[in-house]
Amino acid sequence: MTSTRHLIISLSLALIILVIGTLGYMVFEGWSFMDALYMTVITVSTVGFGEVRQVDHVGRIFTIFIVLTGVGFSVYVAGAVVQLMVEGQIRRIMGRRRLNQNSNDSKATISFAAMAEDGVLFVEGDATEEVTLIKAGIERARGLVSVLATEIDNVFLVLTARQLNPDLDIIARAGEERAKAKLMAAGATTVESPYEMGALRLAQRLLRPKVTRFIDFALSTK
Repeated sequence: MTSTRHLIISLSLALIILVIGTLGYMVFEGWSFMDALYMTVITVSTVGFGEVRQVDHVGRIFTIFIVLTGVGFSVYVAGAVVQLMVEGQIRRIMGRRRLNQNSNDSKATISFAAMAEDGVLFVEGDATEEVTLIKAGIERARGLVSVLATEIDNVFLVLTARQLNPDLDIIARAGEERAKAKLMAAGATTVESPYEMGALRLAQRLLRPKVTRFIDFALSTK
């Protein structure tokens, strides 16, 4: 049983106790609805305010029943709430995006699950499709980073994104030198090669180790 379902069942049982207690005092003692409800609440919560009105022998037996059952359900509900908070279910209920249960790619499902666990907002779909970009908010976006697996996909993504948002700042990745011109022609603002950047960083670490260590420390988010 999931924590959410556990909590729903617990709250439902607690509500049943309140209804039974209220009706019981109304029937056995002839009290008004508010007096009966108030007596049930303070009895279940064991706050110790005392009796709302004097109860007879039958009323006391009924109160004992409410105390024994109500306290048990109160503990049960409290445990369900604590379990829900510990497992982080509240955050998922209040806004985390649902995963697509029909995905056939188990690796992608694990990846999306990790993003959901970290609270990262995402849109699942083909980035080269207009409908996916629009769903992600491309028309009001300020920037886009195109780092798809192939050069063709990157060119197509840049071209599509530029058509949907002419003012978009687009940074694209080029795996080969000849792809840079195509990406720029498609509408990329900046084209970077991870291989060139990696080579330059390695050279800087060799030639200026103290400077690179300082930059790494200054830019570190840890």
